Amino acid sequence: MNKFSVLTSLYNSEKFLDSYFNTIFSQELLPSEIILIDDTNNPKNLVEIVKSKCFLYNFANIKIIKNGKNLGPAISLNKGLAVCSNNLIFRLDVDDLWKSNHTKTMLNYYEKDNKFLIYAVSLKKKSFLTNLKCDEYLINENHFIHSSWLINRNILKTFRYHMESPKIALEDYFTLLYYTSKGFIFFFSHNQSVIYQEFFLNHGQKNKNNQKYLKVRKFI
Repeated sequence: MNKFSVLTSLYNSEKFLDSYFNTIFSQELLPSEIILIDDTNNPKNLVEIVKSKCFLYNFANIKIIKNGKNLGPAISLNKGLAVCSNNLIFRLDVDDLWKSNHTKTMLNYYEKDNKFLIYAVSLKKKSFLTNLKCDEYLINENHFIHSSWLINRNILKTFRYHMESPKIALEDYFTLLYYTSKGFIFFFSHNQSVIYQEFFLNHGQKNKNNQKYLKVRKFI
């Protein structure tokens, strides 16, 4: 089985760190490295917490990149991509969870057909054509749930996240739009292997009345 990395940008992460590491190390297939970007508003003893998790799970290969100020997810994730040693990279947000078969399932998709730039799964088992409207969390129109992404840099070594504005973020949307316009293709499954945590501080919730945010999402 191919080696892979897990990439996460951490912001306001304190209450999620236990479940985050548990969801990774409960996988049937484990990463060879974890890349964390400390994008501020995290525990002051984040390094010590991570070291304790390394000891608990007998896993040594975790890299932490500290931002001097809050840079947002796209820039932070791109900093992490720059130091990933593997070409297969799973993105996982600190407040989301994976079912124990997630990495194995996604890698099986990759091994069956390795021509896709991104492999992803859905939040709900519905048809792409009948599930385009936003729900209250503004997520269902984006079928490629971001915490499910398996990025295949064997297709494109220079893959990076794109965004229009740090204020509205939407790095997953703009990244898909950008690479679609360049002729790249993506793999999508309705297999539900990601548990999206719906918290009131989520970016979508905080911006649910932001008209520019809504306009951009509906356009994409």
